[in-house]
Amino acid sequence: MAELDARYARHGGTQVPGATNNMTHVKDPERYGLFNNCNHLAARWLRRLGCRVDGLTITSGFAVKK
Repeated sequence: MAELDARYARHGGTQVPGATNNMTHVKDPERYGLFNNCNHLAARWLRRLGCRVDGLTITSGFAVKK
């Protein structure tokens, strides 16, 4: 969690409110593409936080389980 917080803080000056959610996003230098998009990133961080992520992560069609 500390790593994610630090990464967010490093780019805090780029904050953008989410258009469809109640979250604030920051721009990140990681390259995005077909096989590394926001869904992959979300699944990767959820796993690092201890969640089990099942399903296709190329789309948002995955489930998070305790």
